[in-house]
Amino acid sequence: MAAGRLSETEQRCGLRWAAAVDRVLRWVPGDSACLVRAAAIRELVRTRGLPDAEVQIGVRRGPGGFQAHAWVAQHGEPIAEPGELRNLFSRLDGVTIR
Repeated sequence: MAAGRLSETEQRCGLRWAAAVDRVLRWVPGDSACLVRAAAIRELVRTRGLPDAEVQIGVRRGPGGFQAHAWVAQHGEPIAEPGELRNLFSRLDGVTIR
């Protein structure tokens, strides 16, 4: 498989566990921001078939100023990331959580 492409099985795994994390975070009081979500998804997918998954962090200048976002990727390919967010943030090279 070419680097940067997720198989259908990897995509389904990521989407399934991201949906589970999203359901749980609705009931958790306090901060359930993207970094918390990404860390939880990363742990789940790493133990269930995506061992190279990592949290990546990106930044952009938005309408309200500086913005940052965290997501999970396997070999550079975002996992369970909403389509509208995929290309809005510039990934910080060398800033990943493995």
